[in-house]
Amino acid sequence: MKREIEFDLGTRKKTEHTTEANTEAMETLKKHNSRSVGTFQLENLTQAVEWNRRMEAGLEKVRGAMALLDDGSEEGQAVKRRMETISVAHEKSARDLLAMQAGIAGFYSSIIERRKLELPSGRHAISSSFVELSRRCDEIWASNDSFRTEMERLDITNTERFIEVLGEKELPLNILQAFLKAEKQRFEAEQSEMREAVSPIVEEFQTAITSERAGKYVNISPEVLERRIKGVDVVLLDSLDPAHDWKAGHYYAREFGIRSDEYGNSKKSLDGRASLHHIVFHELVHVTDGMNFLQTTTEYTDPYLADLFSPAVSVRQQKTGLSFDRSTTTSINEARVELLAAFLEGVTPVMYAAERMAFWELVDAGVSLETIYAAASENPDVYAPAGEKAPKFGKLAQEMSQFYGGPGALKRFTDRVAKIKTDPKLITQSFRNQRVLPA
Repeated sequence: MKREIEFDLGTRKKTEHTTEANTEAMETLKKHNSRSVGTFQLENLTQAVEWNRRMEAGLEKVRGAMALLDDGSEEGQAVKRRMETISVAHEKSARDLLAMQAGIAGFYSSIIERRKLELPSGRHAISSSFVELSRRCDEIWASNDSFRTEMERLDITNTERFIEVLGEKELPLNILQAFLKAEKQRFEAEQSEMREAVSPIVEEFQTAITSERAGKYVNISPEVLERRIKGVDVVLLDSLDPAHDWKAGHYYAREFGIRSDEYGNSKKSLDGRASLHHIVFHELVHVTDGMNFLQTTTEYTDPYLADLFSPAVSVRQQKTGLSFDRSTTTSINEARVELLAAFLEGVTPVMYAAERMAFWELVDAGVSLETIYAAASENPDVYAPAGEKAPKFGKLAQEMSQFYGGPGALKRFTDRVAKIKTDPKLITQSFRNQRVLPA
């Protein structure tokens, strides 16, 4: 779908292109969640070390020049001014490096320092962040010979001792650099391993969602489903990153991610493998709902100006289906996705308990499952008149208003979910709810 708009008295033209395709320009939308905290820290630390090294080299060079020149000469005065400028820059680069080193070391020492959590019962538990950090250190120690040899030269002879050292707030630069390099290698290897592990689950999902049984709830052609599933990347989300603190998986702009601790658990137990399997199914339901992109290209129509200025390209993601109005539909959409994922997988739903409880209250009030699932797969016509952009979504809003307390039903649903999450009796009731989609 395309449209062109001329502006600036016809000297410029804006072309809007709505598409599902994953063009090169649309790659700019990806958040690159696959970059671990360690990789990000290593990149910044490496830049700071290199900049400080350059300042030191520059300072040494100017000192050498000053030794050969008369301070009173014009050239000597110029070198002196250069010396003062570089000295100030060097002092700043040294301070910045120390601050960055302390900040990164503090990130890990705080995880180790806060490894014990006090539960409401008064008992203690080990934090999930510490468990994940320990798992990584164990894997690095077992698999990275060069890292282990380097640590042993520093009298760090096992993982337990290394974690003690990592817990020190003033961690030596050489140990910090060695750890971050090893963690970057480990994370990248685990991401490749995870992709191999997820691949057969994706194939299983594709078979399930294109089956006759799924047709009751999936209003998308097999060709479109196949295109959407094949067009997605799977990435490993670093669970030590606070940005991923609250989610087991995530889908955004042709990427779906699995938390690293979830994947780590899948390697240790049958329950962990079952959890990974379900998370993949849940995120792939989001993938099949589709995702439109609006690519806007702005360029000059005047040949002279067009030769001087390159076209400007921007891309933004457009939500579809039940994500058409994300501020009010996230809760109902997650309930709908979780129920469909469990239905396709043939298991009892486990995630989004409060949302599922509110969802079934909505259905029991009179809103039809058919209307909800039809709205979920709808791609809105962004150029249609107001009120006609998403007719299936509009029908859902109408039914909700009719059966769920009048206007403002979507907000009422969201408020109900919040109430369930904060009321102890409702929390217990929601976790006991094992209701599934009817076959």
